[in-house]
Amino acid sequence: MTFSQHAAKHKSAQIYYFLLWAICLPPFYWFMINPFSDKLGLGWLFKLVVSLATFCMLVAATVPEIAGWKYTVHRLAAFGMAWLFVPLVVLVLTANASAISNKVAISSLIYMVFCIAILQKNRRSHPKMLILQGLYIVVFDLAILVAFYSS
Repeated sequence: MTFSQHAAKHKSAQIYYFLLWAICLPPFYWFMINPFSDKLGLGWLFKLVVSLATFCMLVAATVPEIAGWKYTVHRLAAFGMAWLFVPLVVLVLTANASAISNKVAISSLIYMVFCIAILQKNRRSHPKMLILQGLYIVVFDLAILVAFYSS
């Protein structure tokens, strides 16, 4: 099960999940659009992809992964967000980042593409989905943080 599937089981968990993203998403977006993109000299394309990924995160946080149309909308948004993290890491590689940042970004990118390939092969499911999903977010965040603090 994914994080969202765990959260969708109970109304209280859906509310918690929404509040968590309502609190965390605005500072994440601000950081990526302003200090992060400015420091690394990332342009409009990076900001556009960040905006699309953030919109997908917002939709995934707002629409719980429950039966019917909500399941489809949530999954499209969640996987859209995950797919959009890949070009963000690629764009970080094109920036004036440090050598260590590039190594972390390349390692993160390899893991992210590996996860996407596994999930595509297994029709977007996997017995270790929660671990794959959690590490996917961790390596993305690691690539961003190392690029920011080592540049």
